[in-house]
Amino acid sequence: MKADVEELLRLTPDSGRRWTHSRTDLLEMIYIVYLTADLSRDDGSPATFRWLVARIFSNLNLRPPANPVAVAITARNRKGVRQRPYEERYFYNSTT
Repeated sequence: MKADVEELLRLTPDSGRRWTHSRTDLLEMIYIVYLTADLSRDDGSPATFRWLVARIFSNLNLRPPANPVAVAITARNRKGVRQRPYEERYFYNSTT
């Protein structure tokens, strides 16, 4: 998952790449990697969650939500939804 986020960080807005899943899934993936990996900004300083969201959403030509942390936390704590958390779906799809 970290490699996928790093690839999204290397994109440019004119790369033509698109995110085909929900923005919530994208935010959840970024949040998981933010919590579990050491990512750096271009200048070598630690990457903040807001910076990661702004950079990746810009690279994919998407508009980020006003409060990405709240969306990511809500997504991680899904209740009463028939869809499994993105982390489970990601690892299930990568093993099949």
